Amino acid sequence: MKFLKIHLGWIIIIILIIIPAIIWLLMMPLSLRFDGFVDDMISLGQLSGLLGTAMFALALILGARLKFFDKYLTGLSRVYVNHHRLGATAFSLLLFHPLFLTMRYVSFSLTSAAQFWLGSTGWSVVLGELSLFGLILLLVLTFFIKLHYNVWKNTHKYLGLAFFLGALHMFFIESDVSRNFYLRFYMLTLVAMGIIAYVFQTFLGKWLVKRYLYIVKEVKSISSEAVEITLSPFDLQKKIVYAPGQFVFINFNDRTVSVEQHPFSFLSAPQENTIKFGIKNLGDYTNKMKDITSGTLAKIEGPYGQFTYYNFSHKKQIWIAGGIGITPFISMAKDLALQASRSEYIIDLYYCVRQPEELFWLNELLNVSQKCQNFHVYDYCSTVKGQINAKIINEQSGGLLDKDILFCGPSGMMKSLREQFKQLGVSSRFIHSDEFSL
Repeated sequence: MKFLKIHLGWIIIIILIIIPAIIWLLMMPLSLRFDGFVDDMISLGQLSGLLGTAMFALALILGARLKFFDKYLTGLSRVYVNHHRLGATAFSLLLFHPLFLTMRYVSFSLTSAAQFWLGSTGWSVVLGELSLFGLILLLVLTFFIKLHYNVWKNTHKYLGLAFFLGALHMFFIESDVSRNFYLRFYMLTLVAMGIIAYVFQTFLGKWLVKRYLYIVKEVKSISSEAVEITLSPFDLQKKIVYAPGQFVFINFNDRTVSVEQHPFSFLSAPQENTIKFGIKNLGDYTNKMKDITSGTLAKIEGPYGQFTYYNFSHKKQIWIAGGIGITPFISMAKDLALQASRSEYIIDLYYCVRQPEELFWLNELLNVSQKCQNFHVYDYCSTVKGQINAKIINEQSGGLLDKDILFCGPSGMMKSLREQFKQLGVSSRFIHSDEFSL
């Protein structure tokens, strides 16, 4: 029952994806659907088109950053990971859709196959081709051409246009969608929701989504690679309320940085009057953080995320941070020190970096450990001790059973540790990672 409660939202997403396939399968016996090569190709083309469109619509819906999804789909970081996966799978299916349909002509006439792609079969086919070519172009820009983040984000907006053209193709071409009321109604509803979500996030979000106004109080360089930014509320009556470990989207009204939003985890505890963020130089945008001036206005959207230590089953926990992935754990550690009711928690924190000089917030964590006798900090530098692994953590922490394991860091590190912990017998429901990435 607990598994169902945790994953119910994603189970519903999967059901929404397969409903059109179920309706399609019930329309006609499979023996008629798959009765020779031509029928096989037509059927596979129809299925890939239906499933691809359903996934595309749901990817757009998940990309709307609604608080509802953050609460019921195990956190926005997981929502975004699956948003990307759904989008990639949808593109693959939509690419195979015309390829399967073309194969039915190839078997007896290359000319007919060429005419199919050249649009001589009707304007509704042309709409589908425009949609497909648009998706291919955006895919090339995403994976094969290195663009600045803001340029890539602007090109990403055209996904909605490609989806709209594909939807018009689906509804105007003669197919099972046009012949079956239930399938047509379902796909129309799903497509409409996808387009509404896209318009909301792309064009209307800046007016309709609640944002908090803060003022940059201090920008502190803690190394040549990282800064700590402190912000105070513009209006004390309109402070953001958040849980330790959560993150927000911020855009700074400063000419030294671009205006687009970026996600950052809180470095501060919810009880503090100001909010803090630790930011490492990982690209063009974060490299400019040190140049933001005091007094700059910041607009904050959120909070998001379910990566909070008291959301999990066990009060015995292991926290593993890789590099800048330490920030949500600092917020949780500070909260732990300020909450007398949390004294029953027993925490082992592994702060993993390459070089000792990258342990930017080690002293702050050690101060927390002095206040909380059940909070233990282990710094781990890979150039000194080698890569950390589950066996080392198991030995240092006196076992892994009856503990929740939380980690945040580079994706390769998290994937590797997750598999290692599973091999040591830890159930996946006790392994939690903050995998937010754009």
